[in-house]
Amino acid sequence: MNVDDWVLALGVGSGRGARALARAVRGDKRQVVALGEAVARALEQAGHAALRARMERGRLALDDSAADALCTSGLPDLSVAPQLIKECARVVRSGGSVIVATAAGIVGRGPERHVLTAMFMHAGLVDITQQLSRGTALTSGRVRR
Repeated sequence: MNVDDWVLALGVGSGRGARALARAVRGDKRQVVALGEAVARALEQAGHAALRARMERGRLALDDSAADALCTSGLPDLSVAPQLIKECARVVRSGGSVIVATAAGIVGRGPERHVLTAMFMHAGLVDITQQLSRGTALTSGRVRR
């Protein structure tokens, strides 16, 4: 199974926490990469410009620093998640944010929150924060180049 199979099979780009992701983007009318249609719609409803993208062969077909932020719902298997977070950070300008929504409730459980923090750190993100919103954990980090 390759990285793309994991991305599709394990729900990266699904709609979990789409509105919470859109609310987490700071500022007005930001250019935000959206991995998933539900996330893109929520971003547009919140007044942001959504750049729809898909992960293909572990890469996003966007230039470096193409957006102010990136929002995605879900992460694949932990063995490939760190490289995908790093790729997500590549397309966000310095000072921008990568925001990931994962399951955090009793019914659905995503990766442990400390593991997510570590993955964000290993991807070079700084000022990492986490917040809970209706059974969804939002983990965000700022890109620093």
